Amino acid sequence: MVKMIIMMLAALSLWGKVILTTPGQHLIPPAMTLVDIRTPGEWKETGVVPGSHLLMFFDERGNYDAREFLQKLEKIAPKNRPVALICNSGNRTRLVSDFLSRQGWREVYDIAGGIQAWRAKGLPLVPPKL
Repeated sequence: MVKMIIMMLAALSLWGKVILTTPGQHLIPPAMTLVDIRTPGEWKETGVVPGSHLLMFFDERGNYDAREFLQKLEKIAPKNRPVALICNSGNRTRLVSDFLSRQGWREVYDIAGGIQAWRAKGLPLVPPKL
């Protein structure tokens, strides 16, 4: 029983931490990569956060390719640097943030309320460069 608990704690220590943060709570520091995981249609509809990277996780039908997403993400957001995720309302980032923490990202910020909360606070948005 003790060995089992020790193994579980060791496994948990390999996971990164997920930090729920509100839009505008802090400026996105240069060392942090902001990734917008919404769909291209959503990016066009609302605009995107200046400086964010556009990398869709779920498509319009809810399908995803986790392996392809991780390969693309690692090129723009190394596992040893903090990454922040934003979606439309916060539901997708909750899932993807937990997933990334289990894949070795050490510090994952989940922007609560997503782009809707960002817009409600009057924070800047720009047209996406697709």
